[in-house]
Amino acid sequence: MMVNFIYFHNFQYTMVNREAWLEISSGAGRKYPDSHFDPEQLAIGTEIEMEHTTNRAHAKNIAKDHLVESRFYYEYLIEMEAQLKNRECIRKVFGW
Repeated sequence: MMVNFIYFHNFQYTMVNREAWLEISSGAGRKYPDSHFDPEQLAIGTEIEMEHTTNRAHAKNIAKDHLVESRFYYEYLIEMEAQLKNRECIRKVFGW
């Protein structure tokens, strides 16, 4: 029986099989040194990922994994969250 997983990448959801999921989730960013990444994006990503763990090294590894997917991952995330917050404010004000 083939089990499918939902993979979120570049702001799109994709169904993948187990083998692809294991490859994706294997921590692709961990094989790169910190110097491979934009220091500002890595710092922002580490802080954001601290919501998932109390271990700063683990949060940095998660951030590196995301930055391998897209070097703009956290810029996009911050922009998306701002747009969602803005939409929610508009809904509250106008009752949409």
